[in-house]
Amino acid sequence: MCSDAGGGPIEIASGVSGLAYSYFIGKRRGWGTDRVIFKPSNVSQVVLGTVLLWVGWLGFNGGSCFAGSLKAALAVFNTNLAGSTGALTWLFMDFRLERKWSVVGFCTGAIAGLVAVTPAAGFCGAPACALIGVVSAVVSNLCTRLKATMRVDDPMDIFAVHALAGMIGLFMTGLFAQASVAANDGYAVIDGGWM
Repeated sequence: MCSDAGGGPIEIASGVSGLAYSYFIGKRRGWGTDRVIFKPSNVSQVVLGTVLLWVGWLGFNGGSCFAGSLKAALAVFNTNLAGSTGALTWLFMDFRLERKWSVVGFCTGAIAGLVAVTPAAGFCGAPACALIGVVSAVVSNLCTRLKATMRVDDPMDIFAVHALAGMIGLFMTGLFAQASVAANDGYAVIDGGWM
């Protein structure tokens, strides 16, 4: 198996249900004014939460191979690679607009990369997983602005970071899956992706 469970059932479902829940509970009082501007109150807790999530994600993607194999090691490597490229991509995209570095942007990009690589970690090679991290961070970053158009109060960008990155990860896994990477556990046989 090795990490194909996270993309659809967990990430896309949680992102779409988070959007539906945001519509259901409605906007906060003062939404759209300077009174309610969502900024993290404790950046060190954001960093700590991201570190804990990242370590857990490495365990999930590598551990879902159910064996200590080359495929599990590659899944851990690919997870770390996509999280890193997603984090740096988001960081640079935010710098382009605000002209300052943001550790919260770094953490958000890391989560987008981790979300997107989950279905691909045990099936795609390292270059494809790096690309998955970059593309998911770019699309998710650009789509965070959709919440104003959609008129939804989604302060944590759950839809953009989870649902959209999960969709990108599943789609790109279908493009870049490799039969040789999947066979690293010694028994998996797949046809490979479209490309």
